[in-house]
Amino acid sequence: MILDGGIDAHRHLKSVFINRRSCRDSRRRIGGTVSGLGTALVFCLWIVFAHGLPMPWIALAIVIALSSTALELFFPRGTDDFTMATTNALICWAFGTLIR
Repeated sequence: MILDGGIDAHRHLKSVFINRRSCRDSRRRIGGTVSGLGTALVFCLWIVFAHGLPMPWIALAIVIALSSTALELFFPRGTDDFTMATTNALICWAFGTLIR
């Protein structure tokens, strides 16, 4: 089981980085992308409103939802999770330095 997943991941990364496969070949679906954006937006805004945070936090919630969706869409499978976490952490860090 684990060996098969590792082989599949290796083949995918090889096809993306060595064969230069485009993001259109990554089998992403519009429905999944839109539902991911909606879920991220609802979740982030729910946290902001539940804690009564001011307007800049609403902007951060929207930016995080949009960046997560864009990164998920344009980065190859297998690398998008790391890229999303790192980029969103940097966005939050930049936000923290700006409102300080």
